[in-house]
Amino acid sequence: MTGLGDHMQQNSLVLFSQGLITKEQAIEKLGLRDYAELLVAMGEADLPLFTLPDDELEKHANLLVELLSQR
Repeated sequence: MTGLGDHMQQNSLVLFSQGLITKEQAIEKLGLRDYAELLVAMGEADLPLFTLPDDELEKHANLLVELLSQR
């Protein structure tokens, strides 16, 4: 692909990397077969996978611990 197609593909990868679209949306927009192909595309574009900020991860972990302790 060249021009607009490359831009649209890069944009979908960036949106996924930023957590703004789901992996399913990214796979569909990019016309990929599966998550493995999406991971390859992310690596080739030198983009990181989306992760939550540390404070958000800590909140989620604390909630999980609380929920599991109630079992």
